[in-house]
Amino acid sequence: TLLAAWTPDLTVLTFVLETIDADGRSTGLHEGSRAASGGDHRPELLRTGTFLFPPTSGNLYSRAFLKAVLPMPEKRWRISADCFLIRAAALYGRAAHVDRVLGCYRVHGSNGHAQTYSDASDLSRAAANDRDIADALDELAQRAGLFAGRDGERAALRDLIVSEQDSIKNAIIFCNRKVDVSELFRSLSRHEFSCG
Repeated sequence: TLLAAWTPDLTVLTFVLETIDADGRSTGLHEGSRAASGGDHRPELLRTGTFLFPPTSGNLYSRAFLKAVLPMPEKRWRISADCFLIRAAALYGRAAHVDRVLGCYRVHGSNGHAQTYSDASDLSRAAANDRDIADALDELAQRAGLFAGRDGERAALRDLIVSEQDSIKNAIIFCNRKVDVSELFRSLSRHEFSCG
């Protein structure tokens, strides 16, 4: 089934997972794996920082993609390595999805997808993990030349604004340096965006 769905242009092939408890009893289907889809997830990733995907056991990655992104720094990714890998796969290329149960996901209370956030320290850990993922993806994108320098960043920002033009009326864009503000203003003006 997976080989039949695989094409050479894919970075990842995802599939539906059945959830099981610590004793191996079925508890239903993993919602993220059911809602996952194929295609180009880069626009959604750039817009929201994520998209729907199954945990690691529901992902089959291309060798070329893994060769480009591995090894991952072990200390940084002891937890939530799948969150990094699946997002990196979206940066590198297209996904496909098999809408059929082809594996299991064991929910045992200490895996990341099974945990709930019960206090501020949990939320703080989740925010730190999101920052680590964003930093790592930025490093990967720069290393792969996906968004080459400031011109690529400005082009990605323009694409994001255009893709969201029906849902946003105004936006505030923060820059690290005053010179970046000037460069961005000139770039947006040159491409006929209303800015001030």
